[in-house]
Amino acid sequence: MLNRMDKTDKKRKTKTETEGADPDWEGDGATPASSPEASETAELLKSLREEKKKEKEEKEEKPSSETPDPDWDGDGEEEEINPSTETKPRYPVWVFNKSNDFGIRYVLKDQTWYVLEGDEWLQMGGVEAVRRYLTALGLNPRLSKEDREAGDTMSEVTQVIQYAETHYFVDFVGNYSGYLKPGSVTLPSGDRILVPRGRKLPGIARGDWPKIKSFLTGLFRNRRQRLAFFGWLQVAVRTLREDAPGDWTPGQALVLLGDTGVGKSTLQIIITAALTGRFADPTSYFLGTTNFSGEMALAEHWAMSDPEWEDAKQKQRFAKGYKKAVADSNTATEAKYQQTINIPLFKRVTTSINDDEDFQILPLMDRSYLEKLMMLDCVKSEAMPTAKNWKEWRTAMLAEVPGFLWWLLNRFEIPGLLAHERYGVAYRNKRWEPSISALTQADRETVIDEIILKAVFPFEKDTLVILTTTELHMRLYGKDSPVREAATASNLPRNPAYLGRRLMLWITENGGERRGYRVGRLSEGKYCFIRSSLAEPMEI
Repeated sequence: MLNRMDKTDKKRKTKTETEGADPDWEGDGATPASSPEASETAELLKSLREEKKKEKEEKEEKPSSETPDPDWDGDGEEEEINPSTETKPRYPVWVFNKSNDFGIRYVLKDQTWYVLEGDEWLQMGGVEAVRRYLTALGLNPRLSKEDREAGDTMSEVTQVIQYAETHYFVDFVGNYSGYLKPGSVTLPSGDRILVPRGRKLPGIARGDWPKIKSFLTGLFRNRRQRLAFFGWLQVAVRTLREDAPGDWTPGQALVLLGDTGVGKSTLQIIITAALTGRFADPTSYFLGTTNFSGEMALAEHWAMSDPEWEDAKQKQRFAKGYKKAVADSNTATEAKYQQTINIPLFKRVTTSINDDEDFQILPLMDRSYLEKLMMLDCVKSEAMPTAKNWKEWRTAMLAEVPGFLWWLLNRFEIPGLLAHERYGVAYRNKRWEPSISALTQADRETVIDEIILKAVFPFEKDTLVILTTTELHMRLYGKDSPVREAATASNLPRNPAYLGRRLMLWITENGGERRGYRVGRLSEGKYCFIRSSLAEPMEI
């Protein structure tokens, strides 16, 4: 096709060179012919045509069989080449240049098209709109007579569209959190996503930030906790701005504890402004009241304030969702009327909780989860704005964010005592952590053994005790049992029959050897307990 572009060029001139904008353009946004990409494409087409014209002129100067060339040294007659059988590339040469993809993307899932207009990818009305777009760039939408005679079956525009459908395609489109630049991204799964628009990050400029400084100083009276918060936010901002998409440093979930009105929600506003300005409340999704997580997939800050549930089932769902959000950077994303996809997302989860009772909304977590939480105590700051001056204070505070970020990224250093190899910073709150610490399986078994020891051997002199499962049940759960409360809180069976099954499980697994005692079966429903001298007393 390119061999005949010079002929085609005589019949038409590109819109970019002669007419400028296409008056019949119906696509979204500005006419693509006016963009820098259009100018570059026009220049490329022009240079290719000149090269082909030069090649043609050189061929015409080559001696023919009618006028022998005195310098011709070939053997025999020159072989005649049939243009219809001549090997030609399937697609135009310029299509294979990755730097010139004509700014078009094809979405496989819904068969839609996007074109690059400036710094954004805009959705087109359909393939016909793409044809007009490519025509405005200078490609021929029609198949010329010469092309048909040469055996071509597709015009330049059709060839580019067909090539894009198999090479410049994406699976999903969305402005997902953490993907700051517009363009195509290939996920570890192999799926391709198109980010239509980039994120506008807050500026970073040296300057004063007195309102933010006085507010944070008053909110975190504990200096170590204040430094921990600075480190937490520094890691979050740097990770968002510097790490490649999908390769983000994991971040801890932030839990803010304090009375109503001390400024916890205000701090969440500052965090949102320091990231990208976008936040979402995942409470409904965690509770299972909605199946759609599309809103969260677009927000870098997941902010909750005193989440509540109606029943135990919702509480379990919330605990499961919260722990998954804390532990996993991959998030199953499902918007309305769209299929679910798993995609790495940048997110920072914060939760503000009012008082001791509300603290119980957090699920019990074992040690592996606890290190992914940072719990900070908040008190009312003297710099906290009132309802009357809130709007004015908020506007002034947001104006200080660039100066605060400059100090955070250029002056603040995480103290060595708070540094953490994986998360960058870590702080363990000894006041609150025990309240949500879940025992490991080994811890649970140790507690159970201590309960059995105190129930079966109430006196130090006891070394051998024989009990039925009913008698053991009464020693554990009887009204006057000293271990009744601890036994109830443990996972020991409450039914004598099930209690017998647990004893048989111990006997089968390890010969009845336990911590501080050994259990054996005498007959149906009757067991003996032998105290071990190796028993180490523990507090239940």
